[in-house]
Amino acid sequence: MHEFHRQRLRERYLKCGFESFADHELLEMLLSYAIPRKDTNGIAHALLDQFGSLRNVLLAELPELTAVDGMGESSAICLKLHLEMLRRTLKDETKSRTRYDTVIKLAKFLCPQFVCATNEMVYAMLLDNGMRLLECFKVTDGIVNAAEVAVRRIAERAYHMHAANVVLAHNHPNGLAIPSLQDIEFTDCLNESLRTLGIVLVEHFVIVDERFAPIMRQNSTSMHCAPNLDRENDRFYDKFYEGADAGALDSFSI
Repeated sequence: MHEFHRQRLRERYLKCGFESFADHELLEMLLSYAIPRKDTNGIAHALLDQFGSLRNVLLAELPELTAVDGMGESSAICLKLHLEMLRRTLKDETKSRTRYDTVIKLAKFLCPQFVCATNEMVYAMLLDNGMRLLECFKVTDGIVNAAEVAVRRIAERAYHMHAANVVLAHNHPNGLAIPSLQDIEFTDCLNESLRTLGIVLVEHFVIVDERFAPIMRQNSTSMHCAPNLDRENDRFYDKFYEGADAGALDSFSI
């Protein structure tokens, strides 16, 4: 009977993935590989009842895990093994993630988003306090000065993602990489809205093909403070704009 139940869990994963699994079902399936001839459903529930959450189960010490009825040393080690694999995966990801701490790095990432675009689009990059990318998403298809909707969407998404910094970009199809008055006003509005959430608007780019214009550098009154970065040198913007004087990239990859 236990084997039939485990097979149903495996088939469910193969069909739908793990998204539909409850926490106790994830634990149950994991423990079934360490405890092959025993019902692990009850053990999974007992672990969650004892420690309160899946996170706390994985963080529990070996003696605490083996004190739960049905948990032996092998099954406890299985849980700790998965925790260590997760830790190392996150560590490797952090090491390999690019720090978008210069205008050129940002422009090389953002310019390809607008290739062949015939209408105006707005993209937002959400970054952590080390200027590593958390998410890049399209804010809207349409004019950038649809301020109320765009500002609210960016602010809500940045807050939800626990972003420390935001970089914005929009294009001028068949135009010039020159900020308009509306672009500057929108930048000021977004800057102030993010500030109330403790989030920094690092820069806002106007992009046309391989050319770009950083609005906050040109309109220096908008640049109120440097990003809240984990760094020794607080003079972030001294190096941030290096190489950006030409306002164009030699090339970029899609």
